[in-house]
Amino acid sequence: MARGDVPEARRGVDGGTLDGAARPPTFGKAHEPRPPGLRGAAPATRAVPPPPFPTTAMPATLTIRDETASGAVSHEFSLDFLTEEITVRELIERRVYEEVQLYNASAPGYFRGLVQPVDAEATLDGYRMRAGRQIDWEAQRDGALRAFRKNGFFVIVGDRQVESLDERIRLELDTEVTFLKLVPLVGG
Repeated sequence: MARGDVPEARRGVDGGTLDGAARPPTFGKAHEPRPPGLRGAAPATRAVPPPPFPTTAMPATLTIRDETASGAVSHEFSLDFLTEEITVRELIERRVYEEVQLYNASAPGYFRGLVQPVDAEATLDGYRMRAGRQIDWEAQRDGALRAFRKNGFFVIVGDRQVESLDERIRLELDTEVTFLKLVPLVGG
């Protein structure tokens, strides 16, 4: 009897063994034995080409925190990303887009965003908006990118300050990003 063969008397109903020992490997249809040349060898594998787009095992959640120069946290929320890396520019754009969409969907009267919209009044609760006014996210994005270039705020990822809009950020589970605001930021 060859190695891996199980005597007929010791086989279970499903082809397994009654004593829990491993049954011979099968190919294709149930109970079809391996071809003789492959007995005992691992099945051949085909190389699978990588996907044409970046992937990650699971989305990364960034905790976004706005802080003042004194260290007070003025606002905190989360953003999910489906890629392993983003640039600082992409982070700022996504943050601004999400906060503008949230405001425009509900128009609560106060905008809690990175950059103060034009014609808005700064208050302790955010930026007071005129009733019914929608915010242009692209104008807000442009104002935020301009403010970053002029050091109107700093971006700190984990414990490291990023300095360029093109700098890449590796996303990991529960990455914390702090936007340290130095002065009120007027944008779009």
